[in-house]
Amino acid sequence: IINKATREVTIDKKQIQLTHTQFELLYLFLTNLNIVLSRENIIYSIWGYDYEADDRTVDAHIKLLRSKIGKYRDNIKTIRKVGYKFAYKEK
Repeated sequence: IINKATREVTIDKKQIQLTHTQFELLYLFLTNLNIVLSRENIIYSIWGYDYEADDRTVDAHIKLLRSKIGKYRDNIKTIRKVGYKFAYKEK
């Protein structure tokens, strides 16, 4: 469960503590389920057009986010030479 208004994330009834950037990244993924987001698109969406960052910045934040979301870490798929997507199939 992700609550944009309160900026709270709950997984298996446990509240997960995320930084501002990690929350924004997760929210971006969950509002774009199964859509591949380029690293450039992620940078612009999270940090803005004026931010000068490289691909490694995104990769580092993805790694930290994966470590915090536990069993859902494998839902963040790396798409080689493109970016990432949050893969989800309804049951």
